[in-house]
Amino acid sequence: MLRPPQDGRPTYLLPGVPAQRPITAQRIVNKLRKHGLEVISARNTAMLEAVADLPPIVISDLFGVSAGSAHRWARFAQDSWTDYLAACTNDDAKPPERS
Repeated sequence: MLRPPQDGRPTYLLPGVPAQRPITAQRIVNKLRKHGLEVISARNTAMLEAVADLPPIVISDLFGVSAGSAHRWARFAQDSWTDYLAACTNDDAKPPERS
């Protein structure tokens, strides 16, 4: 990811050490954790959002996961929405008891 050129040459949006190289994935993870942001929950949310909009084979190519893994994510996302929608449309359903 490059920023607009400065002094006639492009620079990285997230420079590494040395600044001519991009930052590594592990350094980004460490920076996010330092600010209280867990990467795994963000990754899971991104995957669930993606499988809701795109076919599993596209997800496989975009994220570099196996086709089987992409299908499992799609099934998980579909199952959770199906259960949620069924619970919302069930006229006999009662709200959960508060303790």
